[in-house]
Amino acid sequence: MEVRYHREMKQNYLMITAEEGTEPNYEIRMLAGNTIEGLLRFRIRKTDGRCQFCYEITSRQPLGRLLDTRTLGAEQIRNLLLGIAKTLAEMENYLLEEGRIWLDPEFIYVDPETFRPALCLVPGREGDFPREFSGFLQYLLGKVDHQDKEAVILAYGLYRESLKDNYGLERLLPSLLRELAPEEPEKEDAGEEGPEPDSRPAADSRSEPLASAEPENGRAVLAGRRGFLAKTMLLLAGEAAALWLWRGTEGLLAAGPWVLALTAAGAGAVLAAGWRKKKRGSEKKTRQLEEERWQLLFQPEEGNDTEEKPAERESAAEPADEKAGLAQEADSHTVLLWSRTEEETRSLVSLDRREASIDLAYFPFLIGKQENLSDYVLSRNTVSRLHVRIDQEGDRYYLTDLNSTNGTWVNGRKLEANERTELAAGDEVSIAELKFRFR
Repeated sequence: MEVRYHREMKQNYLMITAEEGTEPNYEIRMLAGNTIEGLLRFRIRKTDGRCQFCYEITSRQPLGRLLDTRTLGAEQIRNLLLGIAKTLAEMENYLLEEGRIWLDPEFIYVDPETFRPALCLVPGREGDFPREFSGFLQYLLGKVDHQDKEAVILAYGLYRESLKDNYGLERLLPSLLRELAPEEPEKEDAGEEGPEPDSRPAADSRSEPLASAEPENGRAVLAGRRGFLAKTMLLLAGEAAALWLWRGTEGLLAAGPWVLALTAAGAGAVLAAGWRKKKRGSEKKTRQLEEERWQLLFQPEEGNDTEEKPAERESAAEPADEKAGLAQEADSHTVLLWSRTEEETRSLVSLDRREASIDLAYFPFLIGKQENLSDYVLSRNTVSRLHVRIDQEGDRYYLTDLNSTNGTWVNGRKLEANERTELAAGDEVSIAELKFRFR
């Protein structure tokens, strides 16, 4: 397949040229005649007897591009994967095959804020969706924010689940929806061949919620309840005997209801205290299990860390002043951004007095109107959320249009969607209607 990008007026398209001999079929008619939620908008045109599939990507950003400059949290992983699952369910209503989906991060377009995906379905494509989806989960695992424990556990658990034979999305959805794991997961794991002792707890970390990791023993619970009931009855019999010896039969009958009420109140208090103690113990055990699973994800394999632990203890025992000296020596090799000379700092000098110049303090550098994603915010309605990106490779600089709606010009030439061009000192750059000079 040939892939290129094309701009028509204010619309940007991903263009995929089909193989020779491809004729309009059922899939093409379904895509062209319907708007299917979760799929990129589709139209078809013929050039020189060959079909071209056109997908509208105006102002959309591919997942791979976004993850070049940021990491994934747990909520973003859920939104992304649940969006894919919802799209597959919608495709079934149109009898479209899942193997047609192109699960390449460069062709999965997402909303930068919500991470809701828009997928590219290529008619006639023969793909192995389960295998490709497992590879996609492995890709996401490498892009997870390792400071987010929930995200790491979720991504690792989903990836491990996808390695099992004949897995399906229905086995992954409970983890994404935070539902309870299937009963008796230990039996299922015990049936697997060749389990790895050091990775087993981590494999089931998020696919089986922590609260259900160690289910209560039913016989033990029943025995505890019977014991509590026996003690309550014994206490009640003792109180009745003492009252009968003191006041006789009439006194026992007159004070009986009060004795029952006081006994019930005491039993309730004891039961509530036991429940609170049990709950605190369960919460403590849950925290311990979570910490153990978190450590297992990043703990070196057994046999490799035994030689490192003494070194770590020795390092921890170093005097504070020696550590400070090492830190100072390390910092002596760091070049601070503000220590650059004026000649080394690149910028886009504004040619419009209404707009300030843009200092390019680091690379890659994103310019757009989306505050939480852009390195510099241009608050103009004509500027796309992510409009352009500027990169440095050695002593060369490049500018890329990011599927902007109103376009980007370099020296008066309008760039195609996703087009990348080299920048030289003195080049004029127009971001929508805003003009700058690269210096």
